[in-house]
Amino acid sequence: LDRDPLGYGARAFGMNVEPIDFDDPASIQKRLTQAHAVARATGRPPQFLTDEEAADLSAQLGAGGAGRSRAAEMLARLGPRQALAAARQVAPDDDVLQRAVTLGPKTRTLALIGPDYRKANPKLVPAGDSQIAFQASTGRALRHLGGEFSAATLETARNIYAGLVGRNGGGQDGFDDATFGMAVNMALGASRRNGEQQGGIGSWNGRAILLPTDMTQREFDGALARVAGPISGASNGTPIWGDGSPIKGSQIREGFVPVAVRDGVYRFENARGQVLTREGGGAWLLDIRKLKR
Repeated sequence: LDRDPLGYGARAFGMNVEPIDFDDPASIQKRLTQAHAVARATGRPPQFLTDEEAADLSAQLGAGGAGRSRAAEMLARLGPRQALAAARQVAPDDDVLQRAVTLGPKTRTLALIGPDYRKANPKLVPAGDSQIAFQASTGRALRHLGGEFSAATLETARNIYAGLVGRNGGGQDGFDDATFGMAVNMALGASRRNGEQQGGIGSWNGRAILLPTDMTQREFDGALARVAGPISGASNGTPIWGDGSPIKGSQIREGFVPVAVRDGVYRFENARGQVLTREGGGAWLLDIRKLKR
């Protein structure tokens, strides 16, 4: 069961687990359905590839070049969350691949070709300059998403930057902070919708925040404007001051900054790093998508 959940499902539940055809949406959907069915029956996280499929994709990744790009493209067709799980199955130590398969096609290509440009020109992405630019772009926005997430974002941004600059023959005039800032946004899954950026780094009260992947700054601002105390279904309780007294929505918006704990879900901190709490104890959390109109 631990080694090959899909194989176990085929034997235990009589499933016909056919080889997945990444060029056939129906085949992909059938595999996702089967993987989730096995996960529900066993209480284990879903695994979307058989051992044999994972080994084949791992071999393609190891070949590098077009093989690596093709394998990443096939994994991406599973959808962002499923692709991430499958990439961890295929290449558990490859943080760059794991992030790349969750990105759009153009960004994914840049993330995958970037290492080649960096290898050809080790000075293309200075470690110190890129670290400083990364911190300047993200501030405290990623602090509750884990060190691995931040590290993978930084490394992916470095590769995207190398792809952006290298493919245009750039890098001769030194490190470009503005281009690296764009690369950070791309590494965080930012995209354009009707001319506006959705996802990536936004701002609130002068501090960097991480926007939900499917919300623009304008939509985020509008959703947060509707915060007024306890919100049924969108928060985990009633927000309060440290002394237990109620806090108004306007006081939350003016005195606190939303800091992501996962995509679209936030805790709130003031300028001193103090956390907005809820009745009963613990941080007050808000699912901003549930306030979007």
